[in-house]
Amino acid sequence: MQFLQVTCTRFYVYCAAVILSLLYACYATHEGPRHKKSNKVRHNDKEGWNVKVVNETLRLMKFAEVLHNTSYHTRVRLLKALEKKNFVGLHGADSKTEELADLLEPTSRSFWDIFNAASGDTTALTGAALGQYPCYKHVGCFNPKNRMGLEVAGPDPPEDVGTEISFFTGGAGGGVRVTDQNWSEVLAKGRWNMKKPLVAIVHGFTESGETPWVISMKDALLKYAGCNVLIVDWRKGAEFPFYFRAARDTPMPGAQLSLLIQKMITSSKNELSAKSVHVVGFSLGAQVAGFCGRHFYIATKKKLGRITGLDPAGPLFVNSTGCLSRDDADFVDVIHANAGSVENYHLGVDKSVGHVDFYPNGGSDQPGCPTGFFGSWRACSHGRAPELFIESITNKGCTFKALKCSGGWPAYERGRCKSDGNKYDGEMGYHSLQSKATGDQYLRTNDKSPYCIPLPK
Repeated sequence: MQFLQVTCTRFYVYCAAVILSLLYACYATHEGPRHKKSNKVRHNDKEGWNVKVVNETLRLMKFAEVLHNTSYHTRVRLLKALEKKNFVGLHGADSKTEELADLLEPTSRSFWDIFNAASGDTTALTGAALGQYPCYKHVGCFNPKNRMGLEVAGPDPPEDVGTEISFFTGGAGGGVRVTDQNWSEVLAKGRWNMKKPLVAIVHGFTESGETPWVISMKDALLKYAGCNVLIVDWRKGAEFPFYFRAARDTPMPGAQLSLLIQKMITSSKNELSAKSVHVVGFSLGAQVAGFCGRHFYIATKKKLGRITGLDPAGPLFVNSTGCLSRDDADFVDVIHANAGSVENYHLGVDKSVGHVDFYPNGGSDQPGCPTGFFGSWRACSHGRAPELFIESITNKGCTFKALKCSGGWPAYERGRCKSDGNKYDGEMGYHSLQSKATGDQYLRTNDKSPYCIPLPK
C-alpha cells in the first residue's frame, strides 16, 4: 500500500511533467514526432501557436489541477487507465473521475507520443518510486539523496544522452573532441598552455554546441578573456519536445564533464586547478553545471572555482534538491532573465540560488521582448541571459553595475534603496567575481544591444 501511495504521488509529478513537455513543445513548434524520435535537433525558431494548441495546453493544465484534488483511489484507477490508454472504465464513477476522463478522452495523438516518450518507459518512474536509482559503467550512480539526480527519475544511459565535449585553445582550427578517457593522449599531441583558466559552456533545452550564442560566447572568451574553452554538446538528451526527459538527463552530461575536468587537472601537473575552472550553463545547461559541481566535489572533496547560471531552468527543479545552488562551487553567480512560474509562462527558476543573483529589469520580463500569453513563450526574455553575459565580456566601454536593494525590484524602480547604501557594488556578468557583491542585485538594461547602460558620472 505504501508503494502505491508513493507511486501515485510520483505519478502526479509525472503528469505535471508531461504537461510541461507539451508546453515546451508548443512554445518551440507544434510539429512533434509521430512514430520515432528523430536525432535532428529542433531549435526555438518557429512560432507554432494556433487555437488548437492553446486549447489543448489549457485543457491539460486543467487536467493537472483536477488530478491534484482527487482521492488516492481515483489516482490508482487513473494510473491503470493511462497505462492502457482506455478510459471507458472511468465513466460512471465519481464526479472527479468523470472530469478527468472527459479531459483525457479527446486528447490528440501528439499527447500520447509525448506521454510515451517523456520517461522512456514506466520502469524509470517505478524505480524512482521504490527509491532505486540508475548506475552506469564508468560514470557511476545517480542518487537524488546526494543531489546527483532528480527525484522523479534518473538519467538515461550515456549513449542515449550522447554527450560530446570539444576543447578550444584560441589557435587556428576548430575544437578537439575530448573525453576523460582520451585526454592524456590528446594532451600529449598538443602544445597547450594549461595554466590558462578553463571555461566550460553548456547549452540548454532544444539547443546544441553549434547554437549561435554558444559559438559567440566561445569566441568572446578566447579573444577577450584568454581562456581555454570546453563546449559541452548534449543535443540528443536535450532534444525537442521532450522536456521531462531532458530535465532528468541533466545529471549525465554534468557527471561526464566532471570526469573530464578531473582528468585534465591530474594530467596538467598542477598547471590547472579546480579554482581556475568556471562552468557556464544556460537554462537546463545551468542545471547540468550544478550536477557537474556536485559530482566533482563528491569525487575530489574540492569545489570548482565558479559556476554561472544563466536563467537556470525552473520546471521540475524549483522544489528539487537537484537544483543549482550556492553549494555547488566556491562562487555561484546567477542571471535571472525570465524568472517565475511555468503557469505564468516563465521558464527560469523563481528563487535566488547563488552567492549573488542578478535581476536585470526585475529578472522576469526583459525590455524589447513580447509579453503576454503568446509573446513570452517565444523565449525572448529567457534567451536574453546569455546575450547579457556575452556582452559583459566584449563591451569594454561599459560594465553592468548592479545595486543591492532589500525592497526588491519595486523599491529599485522607485529609487528607494538608500538603506542598502545606494552603492552600485555589484557587477553582472563575466567579471562579477571581482566585485565581491553578494545577495540579490538589481539593474536596468537597454532593450537591445548594446544592453549596458552607463552609470551617471
